[in-house]
Amino acid sequence: MSRFCSQSRREGKGEERKGRHRGKMPDAARAPKAPEQKTYQVKSQKAVYSSVPPVPMLVAYMNEKERKEFIESMTEVTVKKDSVVMRQGDKGNNFYIVKSGALEVNASGAHVRNLAAGTACGELSILNSNPRTATVTVSSEEATLLMAARKLVVSSNLAERITKKRGELAPFISSISLFAENLNDYGRAQIADVATIVKIAKGKRVTTAGTACTKLFYVVKNGSLKNENDNSEIGVGHFFGHDELVQQLSFDEVTRSTACDSELLILESQFFFSLVPLNALVSDTSAQRTALASSKKKERRYGESAEVVQLADAARRRSSVSAARQTIVKQVAKSEAAKSRIQAALNSENLRRVFSRLNEMQMAMLVDAMEERKCKAGQDVIKQGEKGDHFFIVDSGELAATAENNGVVSHIATFSAGRSFGELALMYGCPRTATISARTDCVLWALDRTSFRMILLEANTKKVQMYEGFLANVQMIASFSKAQRARIIDALEEVNFQEGDPIIKEGEAGAYLYIIVSGEVSVTKAGQQGELARRKRGEYFGEASLIEQKPTIASVTAASQCMLLRMNGESFQRLMGNIKNQLILRKYTKDGQERGFNSIAEDDEEEEPDEFPEGQAHAAERLHNLKIDEFMGTKGCLGQGAFAKVFRGKRVSTGKVYALKVMSKADIVAMGQVIHILQETSILNQISHPFITNKLGAMVTPGCIILVMEYCSGGDLFDVLHKRKPNAFDHSNAQILSSQILLALEYLHNLTIVHRDLKLENVLLAEDGALKVTDFGFAKRITSRSWTLCGTPEYLAPELILEKGHGKAVDYWAFGVLLFELLVGHSPFEAEDHLATYQKVLDGHINFPKKLPSVAVDLVTKLLQKDTTRRYGNLRDGADDIKKHAFYGSTAFDWNNALTMRSNARAPEFDPNKYEWQPISKYIDDKPCTKEEDSMFASFACT
Repeated sequence: MSRFCSQSRREGKGEERKGRHRGKMPDAARAPKAPEQKTYQVKSQKAVYSSVPPVPMLVAYMNEKERKEFIESMTEVTVKKDSVVMRQGDKGNNFYIVKSGALEVNASGAHVRNLAAGTACGELSILNSNPRTATVTVSSEEATLLMAARKLVVSSNLAERITKKRGELAPFISSISLFAENLNDYGRAQIADVATIVKIAKGKRVTTAGTACTKLFYVVKNGSLKNENDNSEIGVGHFFGHDELVQQLSFDEVTRSTACDSELLILESQFFFSLVPLNALVSDTSAQRTALASSKKKERRYGESAEVVQLADAARRRSSVSAARQTIVKQVAKSEAAKSRIQAALNSENLRRVFSRLNEMQMAMLVDAMEERKCKAGQDVIKQGEKGDHFFIVDSGELAATAENNGVVSHIATFSAGRSFGELALMYGCPRTATISARTDCVLWALDRTSFRMILLEANTKKVQMYEGFLANVQMIASFSKAQRARIIDALEEVNFQEGDPIIKEGEAGAYLYIIVSGEVSVTKAGQQGELARRKRGEYFGEASLIEQKPTIASVTAASQCMLLRMNGESFQRLMGNIKNQLILRKYTKDGQERGFNSIAEDDEEEEPDEFPEGQAHAAERLHNLKIDEFMGTKGCLGQGAFAKVFRGKRVSTGKVYALKVMSKADIVAMGQVIHILQETSILNQISHPFITNKLGAMVTPGCIILVMEYCSGGDLFDVLHKRKPNAFDHSNAQILSSQILLALEYLHNLTIVHRDLKLENVLLAEDGALKVTDFGFAKRITSRSWTLCGTPEYLAPELILEKGHGKAVDYWAFGVLLFELLVGHSPFEAEDHLATYQKVLDGHINFPKKLPSVAVDLVTKLLQKDTTRRYGNLRDGADDIKKHAFYGSTAFDWNNALTMRSNARAPEFDPNKYEWQPISKYIDDKPCTKEEDSMFASFACT
């Protein structure tokens, strides 16, 4: 018992001797003491059944009488923090129940899970007589355990019952990818312990839409069920009920009944949250995902903009990037030991999906930016429902996570030293899903979203600036426009060479153009003595053979350690067109000597407009000198945002109906969105297209600014899609719908406007069946690159998530997501939380239904291309590459008639007579603003 005792045996403390005959000590007590292993005092006594929290494992295998006898035959021991209860590799003789406190399980040095009150451990070694598979230590200041020797476990028949049930259910549980791919053997065994198998006769309802939620998680073991909402089948291995649990719904959303006699594996909500890997629910097979899509609650998705990045943009315009960054990214002094603990937590498996793409410099900046937070026992660190903007690492102490659902508070998890929580807040300001409170006094390390995003930007903006500087000084491409050079930057690749390394060998096929970032290179030729040339920082080579597509005429070797940028000819061709007609080409003599440059072709010079050109594609009506008393309105708003409401309004003089976007001046000022709103209205003033909701006029009241927009009676494409049966469009209708959106994007991009929040929710259906792209809140004129993180998670392109800077390519990525949704009925990156969505986007794997036409798969794949130099729409020919794709190649589709073609998605005929019209002023809260606030909107155009 040396490991659990504060004094060695030869010191013979009375408490130690007293504890010895209370029952055998924990396994680790009899194992040899590890070097410098601390030992702790054990207090032991007989267990009292009434004081022990419910133990799911015992509830699953014993009735109450058996549980009482079993627990009161156990020994209760109290041990201190860092005590080793079990050690990996030791022979296991005891079974444990945690009465209070917290334990940590580690296997081969890696954290596996935490054990809280009511959990059990140690049964595996008793069941199979194998050595312990993990080490269990006390992580709280003190823990009270119930301990049973092997003999008690066997004699009570607990071991036999566990072995039997786990053996019966193991094959089925292991066949479910959700469990097989995301849980180890022990995790699946725990599922078997608490699962209930229920047999249900044919025709019986399992869940009923509109009735109280069952709060159960179901997996079909045998038979099948029917989703009565859309008549889809829920077959063996498919699961359901998780949406209702995760979203904390009060009522079931879907009616499901058995199509034949069936068996279901059922988990109660408490076991679902503690055992099922929620973040893995989205990484199941394609068939399961399709089944989930049919029953998943479809909620509107909202975009978000990172204001900090807009601040950085402004700072960048005023001064250098590094100067701007120094004013924002914090550097908090901390010890090297603290830095090591933070670094270890950041490198843990559960944070890999967040930080794995950061380089060494960014990780160091992140560690430096974390601030120490101290909290007292009982203090809430985060609260369920509030918007999160901080990520936390536990340095010391213990915290508990709880979630409230309909007044019932459930324990979700325990966090001890080295654990972390809140990482989603670094990417997106969504509401917290749980409350996390300190059980003990705690020390935390905190990182705010602003600092995290600025750290991501630090390296990326510096790199782009460096590349831009190099390209501006490379003579053969110096004449390209900034927009053209921005596309080239995306195709550049960093390569490093040591002194003496060959870079180009004479006679080989030329593959790359190289630009020297640091170091020098030597140019030599067989048969010629000495160097032909030596090139240094800012110079380039390799272009001649690349352009002429002939073998190289000289060798290039690293004359020192050097870093180069390189781009292959294929990438240039995709982005810029014929390389031979684009570049200034150095001339050489036959012996390899330089002879100057040729002239650059000017056929394809791309100019950056100084002003917005007027929209030419569609002449929308313009309303002038409008007054608020000219309009009547209907009760209720069509849509609502943070500071805006959209009403249905009818102009009295003409009877025409419009959408009135009413924005409160005071609210706009309070939220710091004045410039944002003026930019949006400026863009709307410059555009006019048949597939865009055009701004027709504007009004100003003492407290509001009002945009008069085209009215679309059919609602948005999100509702249109999800009200269909089935909720997807066939090929021909998807052709027409997507073509209208593509034409709108092409028009915007020709004006250098990038929408940046394209999604189903931002496409409206007009009464004549035309689609209209709407909501230009995130739209921006981009001639080269922008750094603002904005948009909606399921539509964000990888370069947005990684803060690499972006241009029009993000709209074509979103177009690919939208096209997939039109054809399939759900997003290719649909997930249970935004962090999982981001991971799926960055992984880039898409599960296409087998029924999808191959031409559709090919086009979506070319649009959802992580490499922007390969993404359709972003290449040399822009939207024409998409138009020419085989997806639009059927004889029934004609781009020449695209403006007039309509799908079968039609808005119901709008009848203004069925509404009660009142003066619109009745529905507008025209709260007054100050003169100072009012002056900020002086440039708001009322045309």
